[in-house]
Amino acid sequence: WIDLTQGLFIRYLPKSITPKKAVFFGTMILGSALLALIVPNDSFYIYFILPFVAISNGILSPNSQAIISGLADESSQGEIFGINQSITSLGMALAPLISGVLISMSLYFPILIAGIMIISAGIIFQTKFKI
Repeated sequence: WIDLTQGLFIRYLPKSITPKKAVFFGTMILGSALLALIVPNDSFYIYFILPFVAISNGILSPNSQAIISGLADESSQGEIFGINQSITSLGMALAPLISGVLISMSLYFPILIAGIMIISAGIIFQTKFKI
């Protein structure tokens, strides 16, 4: 889904959808899809929801890179992208540790907290960039 999104869907997004709008809507879709994963009791619904997680990730990745590229001056883009990748890697390393603690409290906590944090990040992003 991510490959299809980045290879086909992103290419045909209307030019009126800026990277900032795409990141905002991507975070809202991702957070909502994660929260929706808590609801279903049947695996059929999970198979329906998971593409939204992948598609929103496919929208978020190239558009967040475009925003970072636009905010950094030309001489420091390599450094900024390196810092961004380091922070991304740190988040991927810490997520299983935090999820392990949360899952000991409730099976749903990791996804619930992730969904709430992603939606909150989208709202903060929208407020900061005045989308």
